[in-house]
Amino acid sequence: MKTGITIDQLKEKIKDQKENSRDFIIPPNLMEYSYSRGVDRLILPLKNSEIDTGILPIAREQLVDYIGVPRNFFNSIYGAGEAISTEDSGTLRRVPLAETMVNALLAAKEDKRMVRTIYGDSRAILSDRYKCLDNFDILSFILPLLGEIPDVRFESTQLTESKMYIRAVTPRLEADVAVGDTVQAGLIISNSEIGRGSLSVSPMLYRLSCLNGAVFNTLGSRARHVGVQFADIHGEVC
Repeated sequence: MKTGITIDQLKEKIKDQKENSRDFIIPPNLMEYSYSRGVDRLILPLKNSEIDTGILPIAREQLVDYIGVPRNFFNSIYGAGEAISTEDSGTLRRVPLAETMVNALLAAKEDKRMVRTIYGDSRAILSDRYKCLDNFDILSFILPLLGEIPDVRFESTQLTESKMYIRAVTPRLEADVAVGDTVQAGLIISNSEIGRGSLSVSPMLYRLSCLNGAVFNTLGSRARHVGVQFADIHGEVC
């Protein structure tokens, strides 16, 4: 089985992401979307300043879904066409269709959104009821517990743009389900910080006879990223 990255590499990556992440509660009608030469950005207004961020692909999808525009339609006009001319600092600027449409629809919104940023880019645009169950906090809680299991090994760990995955197995819980067919017990832990899945902890059976390590997980628990609404906040949170 491909292990992806080691558990130590996972910890380092997640620690670095934690140190370079910021979260904001922002009224969408105060946000500003812009597009120029293949690059789109989202300006987030704070009470006394503003932050100019890039937009990562998942955040762009969430933004488009939030304003109620079909993704196929948005993709068809993304970076194409110019809707109007507008005067900006005494010069004329041709405004792309996507920019005009997104800003018009954002201006009509009266709620608030949580914008999660990393390394200066917007990586998720979520409900202001989104509960932050972050990978750093999950690892800080779970790894000491796993470390108490004798001979535990991390069979597979990975951190993608949208999720963290950990598969931990112990040979202390081993049985033969058939002659030459041995399984070991373990856990699958997964989480998404950007709205692409709940925190999930599930038992698994790791099948040693399969080169890829067959996994069977039908039980387990999940924690949804839903919390209390940030009713009176405009600015940085978490």
